[in-house]
Amino acid sequence: MKILLAYNGCAGSFCPNLLAMLRQKLEQSGHEIFTCDSHDGILCEQMGRMDHICIIGGDGTLRDVVARLSPDEHLPSFSIFPLGTINLIAREAGFNQNIDALVKRINAHGHDIHKCKKHYGCTMNGENFLACASISPDSYAVAQLSPSLKRKIGRMAYCAAFLQNFWVWPRPNLSILADGKHFKGEAAFLLKGKFYAGPWNLSPKANVQHEKIELIILPTARRRDYLRLMLSAMISRKFVSPKWAFISCTNIAISGDKADIPVQADGDFTGHLPINAQIDNRPIYFI
Repeated sequence: MKILLAYNGCAGSFCPNLLAMLRQKLEQSGHEIFTCDSHDGILCEQMGRMDHICIIGGDGTLRDVVARLSPDEHLPSFSIFPLGTINLIAREAGFNQNIDALVKRINAHGHDIHKCKKHYGCTMNGENFLACASISPDSYAVAQLSPSLKRKIGRMAYCAAFLQNFWVWPRPNLSILADGKHFKGEAAFLLKGKFYAGPWNLSPKANVQHEKIELIILPTARRRDYLRLMLSAMISRKFVSPKWAFISCTNIAISGDKADIPVQADGDFTGHLPINAQIDNRPIYFI
């Protein structure tokens, strides 16, 4: 197979030795290996000639690579060697930091997308996200996240950014349209994958293989509301409030009462409201 190893060379977790080791193992298995930085201009051209693409990085690197896929090209199969801060998609797809296990998996399934699992992502304002997005206290924290601090201390940088908002707690007024039905709220969570912010699950229905977005709307997003949401994910569904709206949908439009309400997708700041999000009907195939 022709295999592309795509990576983000600017990421704090990137390791050239690991890239070289993975390349060597795959070449020993008889594959033709190419490497490319996820921000390199030749990435699109290379992807169009590949049978398989292995992402070395986290959710952000995966999202960057998937965004460069041409809609007119054949779809290769995908795998992940997780090096990111949270690694939501790798966690759900069953990838870990075992090079030998990954090579064995690529050898067994990488050549045939019909043996792969379909992952339906989303598009939002012309960009893609694969695991989750939100307009919530989380998105305010992500918007203030220091990239240099993230490279140094990993996920703890999110905690530091979150604490900055704790004393001046954001509570925007959101107007939400989900498959034509109108809702109001102060926080909204768009869930495509099973996991959120780590090994936690906000909605049992969220699944990368489903062609639905699981939308959670909090009518009020006070500190205690947000704490209750976290407890429902980390400890028990008994903490779920009957006032929260849980909606399975394919199209979502959200606007706010201010111009500077931030949006996060897959753990990265992606802009401000308004947004229009919908299921991407073209799946990604994970081995």
